[in-house]
Amino acid sequence: MTRVLEVSDVHKNFGGVRAVQGVSLKVREGQVVGLIGPNGSGKSTLLLKLMAEYHQVGIPFLFVDLHGHATDELLALIARRRA
Repeated sequence: MTRVLEVSDVHKNFGGVRAVQGVSLKVREGQVVGLIGPNGSGKSTLLLKLMAEYHQVGIPFLFVDLHGHATDELLALIARRRA
């Protein structure tokens, strides 16, 4: 199977707080992956970081959340929150 996403050693800090530390992930074509963990464990932060990074370099990253928001809609929501 073809790898459609591979990331290694992803980190994200907010000031002195580590939200994501050293995440590595490989997703193959046709594979379904779930991120589980308690509130505040960095699940959403990881996905938002990946979407933003891929968007910046022009690589399509299609993600639809449980509410039906597609990647572009989610990135627009993030931009509005930061403004």
